[in-house]
Amino acid sequence: MLKFICAIFSLMLLASPSMGAFSGSLDSQTGGLLGTGSWGAGPSSIAWTVTELTGGTWQYDYSLTVPSRKIKKLVLETSLGGADFLSFSSTPMTRTKLKTFSSLSNQPQDIRGLGISPNRKTRTLEFSFETDAAPVWGDFYAQGPKETFTTGKGSNKKKYKTDLALWNAGFIGWPTPELDPTSAAANGSIGNHILVPGSANGNGGSNGGASNGEGVVPEPLTLLGLGLAVAAVAGKLVRRRNNATV
Repeated sequence: MLKFICAIFSLMLLASPSMGAFSGSLDSQTGGLLGTGSWGAGPSSIAWTVTELTGGTWQYDYSLTVPSRKIKKLVLETSLGGADFLSFSSTPMTRTKLKTFSSLSNQPQDIRGLGISPNRKTRTLEFSFETDAAPVWGDFYAQGPKETFTTGKGSNKKKYKTDLALWNAGFIGWPTPELDPTSAAANGSIGNHILVPGSANGNGGSNGGASNGEGVVPEPLTLLGLGLAVAAVAGKLVRRRNNATV
């Protein structure tokens, strides 16, 4: 009986899909997120889970929710290039672009990262990907359409328009806009930052990490995405075999 129990336990360990996980969230109600218009007033939130997989890779899952209008774009800070993403999926489906973003509406400062644009109107954007890059502390920025609001009453009543935007509060204040925390990944948040994938060689996010070039991260349902997914799986199996023979 003891041998049977030990065997079952061993199988459970072998079947375990992950080695560790970190999760956290930020929201506008507690000051973790800053923004303009109704997005800044909230409730707006972003949540993330980063899971270390048994093959030495990391699974990143994110969810952004805003209270009004639609999400036009989310930029996740990273120094990775397109080849560093082993897979990518989202709800709804999206278009992606890796580059330095510098002229988006109400953007606090430049950010080099993965730009994600939903293909349809949504107030909630969920996306995930797998990569060899371990998590580091970084930033994000989200852009929405214009929003009309009214001030004053009677003859003093006036209408204004503002471009909706949202970002983590640490984006512009830890300890300067150019630096991200260098502390190890953990649950929760440090200085109102989120966990993002560092560069494949161990550097941090785009504020200090080397860029591996620009490009796109195809959806897995596209032909190109399927081809990259197959190549990624093959590469991962080779890496696992090499690790097993060292």
